Amino acid sequence: IELIVEASGSSMGSAGTMVLRVLRMVRLVRLLKIVRYVSAFRELRLMIHGLFSSVRSLLWSFVLLSVVVYIFSIIFVQAAVAFLQRDDFKEGPPEAREQFIEFFGSTQTSMRTLLVSISGGADWLNFVNLLEKVDTIYSLLFMLYIMVVFHGVLHVIASIFVDSALNTSQVEQDQLIREELSAKDSYLALITQLLAEADLDNSGTISWEEFQQTLEDEKMQAFLSSIELDISEARGLFKLLDVDESDEVPIDEFVTGCFRLKGSGKNLDL
Repeated sequence: IELIVEASGSSMGSAGTMVLRVLRMVRLVRLLKIVRYVSAFRELRLMIHGLFSSVRSLLWSFVLLSVVVYIFSIIFVQAAVAFLQRDDFKEGPPEAREQFIEFFGSTQTSMRTLLVSISGGADWLNFVNLLEKVDTIYSLLFMLYIMVVFHGVLHVIASIFVDSALNTSQVEQDQLIREELSAKDSYLALITQLLAEADLDNSGTISWEEFQQTLEDEKMQAFLSSIELDISEARGLFKLLDVDESDEVPIDEFVTGCFRLKGSGKNLDL
């Protein structure tokens, strides 16, 4: 379909390009659906689910961080104003005046400076030394801001994401357990149905003659194939399950034995 759209793209113009983009998005969505059923992408699924499940927490984290940054930015703008209103303002070094205007000249620039200082964009010690030229209290407030945001708010945000990822992992694990139990129940129901159909005298047990007659059934052949047994090995399977050698095996014991053979105990038992 994409080749057809590309071939007719010159005549369709921008509409053809838009259709092509939509088709590519649809194909990407289909690939993402496949990722759900591939065990190798479990970590990727956990990251995506954790990200989407923590969107609300992420938004509130941004709100909290913005409020803290806004409050401290107002304080440091006041420090810049106090420095620029000094009587010895003109006698001071011009570099300091330019730095105060550049980093704390307005609320917007002050918020930008505070965000840069906690994200590794600049060394926050330079801002501490700059504010100390106004008053020591402002340098202490800047260090308090670093401690509160870097060692408080950001760590809380990280813990929220970790908790969300753990919850997502637990939910997926619970879902896998439910799917495994459902598959087990379906498997047991299928075996029970096959053996009930083979029990012609409705005795609740299955004899070798009854079991042998069902070997030509496609369902029974598929069942033997699911536990990696050939039809020629059916007799050995029956003898293995016929513990008391009465040539009859109760259906429930037959089902339990077949389920064991499907698991890791097959090679050991055989």
